[in-house]
Order: sequence, then C-alpha cells, then structure tokens
Amino acid sequence: MEREGYIMHIRPKAAAAVLMSLTLTGCGVISSTESLMSPPKLTEEQNGVYKALLAGVDDKVSLCYPKGGEYRSAYIIRDLNGDGSKEAVVFYKPEDSGDADGNVRVNVCVCDENGVWRSVYDHASAGSAVDSVSVLPLGGNDMIHVVVGYSRFASSEKQLEVYSIGADGTLNMRYTDDYAEFHVTDLTNDGHNDIVRVSLGNEKKAPGVSLVTDTGDGLSEKGRIDLDRRTAAFEKVTDGKLAENTRALFVDEMSMDGMVATELVYCVNGELRNPAEIEGSDLRNSTRRPKGYYCMDVDGDGITEIPVTEPFPGYENENGQLLMTVWNVYQNYELTEKYSGWYSRGNGWCMMFPGRWKGLVTVRVDSVSGAVIFCKANNAPIGSSPELMRIIGCSGEKAELYTAAGFQKIAERDNAEYLVHLSEDVTEKLVLTKTEVENNFMLVEE
Repeated sequence: MEREGYIMHIRPKAAAAVLMSLTLTGCGVISSTESLMSPPKLTEEQNGVYKALLAGVDDKVSLCYPKGGEYRSAYIIRDLNGDGSKEAVVFYKPEDSGDADGNVRVNVCVCDENGVWRSVYDHASAGSAVDSVSVLPLGGNDMIHVVVGYSRFASSEKQLEVYSIGADGTLNMRYTDDYAEFHVTDLTNDGHNDIVRVSLGNEKKAPGVSLVTDTGDGLSEKGRIDLDRRTAAFEKVTDGKLAENTRALFVDEMSMDGMVATELVYCVNGELRNPAEIEGSDLRNSTRRPKGYYCMDVDGDGITEIPVTEPFPGYENENGQLLMTVWNVYQNYELTEKYSGWYSRGNGWCMMFPGRWKGLVTVRVDSVSGAVIFCKANNAPIGSSPELMRIIGCSGEKAELYTAAGFQKIAERDNAEYLVHLSEDVTEKLVLTKTEVENNFMLVEE
C-alpha cells in the first residue's frame, strides 16, 4: 500500500457566380475539425521513468498532461534539487482506483549511477486535472520550484501548489492557495520571476492580485492589491507590457451585467499598483465593452493594447450593431488611441482604418461568403452604400477561385489565405491601394 510521502514498496459581375458558390464559414480563417490524437510516444528516458512509476505504485496508471501553458508534458525530467543528477516528477492517476475524476497524483523518481530509475515519493494533489506547470527559480533564489495549477472536476475552484525536491527525492510543499488565474513572470522588473496570483473575492474580501516569491526564508506572499468588487469572473488575464521596461498584468473582468472591463496591475519599486483603484479614476468604466474583446499585443510591438468598442457609422440606432474596435495603450494614467478598425473576432485578423477613413467608412458582412465589405458611410442605407473593398479569409485550396474573380492575396497563415478585392473606381479617394491594405491588415493571436 502507499501513503502520502515515501513509497512503501518499489513497483466583379463576371465573378458574381463564382463568389456566390463559395460559401465560407465565418469572416476569416477556415477552421478544420480537430483530429483525435494518440498519446505521445515515450522517449527511452521517459520509458524508464514510466516503468519505475508502475513498479512503485503497483497499479496501472493514466498519465496526466497539462491543459495549458508552455510545459505540456506529464514528465518533468531534470536536475530539480541541484545535486548534479536528474530527478523525475510524473503526473498520473491510478486506472484501477474506480474514480476517473479523482485527484491527480505526483510521483517522484530518482536515477542511480547505473541509469536505473526508482520511485521514491508519492503525493495526492488538490485537483483532478493539471492546468499548467512551470519549473524555475523564484525571487532570485537558485532553488528550482515546480509550480502547478490544478482544476477540480465540476467546480470553478482551482488550487495552486508549489513544490521543491529534496536531496533524497522528497517532495516539499513550499506554498499552496486557491487561485482563479496565475502567471509566473517578472512583474517587479528586477530580473527575477515571481508568481502573480489572481483570486476572486468573497463577502469579506475583494478580488485581488498577489505577488508570491521566494525571499530566501521560504515562499510567501510579498504583496497584494484589490481589484473591483463588481467582478463576477475573470475572462482573460494577460501578462504583457505597458511600456518597454514596464511589465503589467491586464485583467479582463466580467461584471454582473455581462460587460467586460480591464484593470491593470504593475509594480513601482517592488510594490503593486492598480490605477483603476485610485480615487477619481474612470479607467475601468472607460474600458467597458461586450464580451469577446480582450487585451492583446495586436500589432506585435511588445506593448499590450486595450480594446474598447463603438458602433460603426450607420449602426448607431440599429439592432445587431457592427462594432468598431478602438485599440488603446495606457499612458500617463489614461487611455490613448493607437488604432481603430474592424476586428474579425474568432478569425484572428484586424483591418485598421487609415486616417483618411476616420468617420467616413463603415462595414457590412456578406451573408453568403462571409466577406467583410468596407463601404462609404454616406447616410444611405448600409446595404446600398458604395463598396470600397472586401476582405475574405479562405483555405488555400479555394484561394485560386477568388484570385480568378479579381481578389489579391494580402496575407497567409497555416492553411488560410486572406484576400482583398478593391473597387475599380479610380475617382474615389477612399479606395486604398493594395500596399495600404497590407500595411493596415494584421493577423493576431487570440
């Protein structure tokens, strides 16, 4: 039998017909159905660890792979305690436990001088699935920490556990607490990583952001700052930058009314700051927008932008409004517009409006092809406004048909191509050149 701790035993018109025949899904990238994937093939080293795990727990096991983050393996195999030799940490569940939704177990294996692996320690985690894993030093201390976020079956509760590995293979719990989101990042800009934990509030405590680090005397909470009490859930938390040398956490929150707003958390001289909580600040209210618009580095320059929305011209009093997205940066305690234009949510592209389009161009979406049509805003019904251009995303196989219909390729990604059809009205000053379209068209990672 096993117990918590040591293992007790070792085991145009001409083109109209063509365009009408090309029915595409959405306004951008064509999504392919995910194929079923078989479990990854084990390396020789992983196979040795796997055999040691089976021998140590005397049971058939199902390996548990992290659902997100950069570290996606069920195995961590490296020098985890600084002794010059490798240790292994494996995430698994016993197959014969009769509880498929039971807690993930963490097993530690060590390797002897002959290269033979042996299971020496086993631990029951606080979650039924592994959300993400990071393996690194924290706070300037050279000790390696294994930072694991766990989720729980049929529950929104999550648990953070941080381990270190002792000289004899023991797994030491260095820190544990609940969380909604967490990031391992250098928020203090001191050259060392810390854990930034985001947590929802309750009747007694507001939601907040905590900085957890290793001060040399153990892992502990170095500081905490409140978030808005109206927060019902966290939609997305982005580890980004306000400026080249200022990291920040961009917290996209959902309020009880279903709208999303953003709060920023960054550090000044090692102390957490949230400008939205400064008395008189209107930052949170000024970022309110519908669900689906989240902070991101939209242009790839390393600075994170905050989106807000407003109706396109002609849609101000319409049902089913099409919304312009205004991308802002946070400077000098206020939002400053950087771009505005069409954001094809879920399809991963934006068409930013050049300056001469401001207030003079609106959009509509072709219900057959999914193409986004950019047209003059001239107080006429949207459907009859003069067309300036249209953009469509399609699979590479269908791109030739669009090219034959007068479209030109402006970008591509994976098996998707993005094409533009420009108006041939040479007298219209709002018609862009292909180069202008390419300069204002952006593929984004959502």
